[in-house]
Amino acid sequence: MRQDLTLLCEKFIDNRDRIKAGFAWDSAYIYPVCAAIFTDKG
Repeated sequence: MRQDLTLLCEKFIDNRDRIKAGFAWDSAYIYPVCAAIFTDKG
């Protein structure tokens, strides 16, 4: 279970950083929201 959580966290951080590098939005909240959606969808 802990390994699954660690993997999800790593994917979330990777997705957040990729989105942040590719898009320049005014709101800092959009990056983690999008990263969570992409992480959920795999």
